[in-house]
Amino acid sequence: MMAGHNGGVELTRQGVQDIANLTPDGKREAATTALQSLGSSGADVKREVATTAVQTLGISDVGAKTEIATTALQTLGSNAVDAKKEIATTAVQTLGASAVDAKKEIATTVLQTLSHEERQEVFGQVQGPSQVVSDRIWQWVVGAFAIVFIGGSGTLVASVFFLEVAQIQVLLTVFTTVAGILAGFISGRASATGGSRPAG
Repeated sequence: MMAGHNGGVELTRQGVQDIANLTPDGKREAATTALQSLGSSGADVKREVATTAVQTLGISDVGAKTEIATTALQTLGSNAVDAKKEIATTAVQTLGASAVDAKKEIATTVLQTLSHEERQEVFGQVQGPSQVVSDRIWQWVVGAFAIVFIGGSGTLVASVFFLEVAQIQVLLTVFTTVAGILAGFISGRASATGGSRPAG
């Protein structure tokens, strides 16, 4: 299946096919043995072994998929981020919807093998914008509506002296619409913030 080549490892297409033709237990044993015996320089080979084994296992072979994926992730070097990403993604995508614990185990293993900076990047992608960014967006939205509200108030007062009644009615419609939107934002934000505070 694998042959030594100047101290490195070469995985042939036949070797990949051999893995694909094994029984689930055979795939698990062959893949985990290969992954554990490969050196840190065999990231591409480990990725190919792990993804082939995981892809060819059935949906009910949750334990085998989890073991192969976690073994690959744990034995890959810290610089093999792309290989880790591909293995974890393939494993999670091929696991059934009910295999939540297996997916959690794979995700936990991935996070444990990443550096602190890489972990923070993953958390940022999963969690979305930080509270500081959300607050800043909220301030800009409310500020824009407040400016329109204040400007509309001044224009409405001035229009009483300079515009006809029909034009004042149009301006009043715009003013009340903006005021309603602003009030909706404020009450919605207040109720969301109040609901997230701990009781007591």
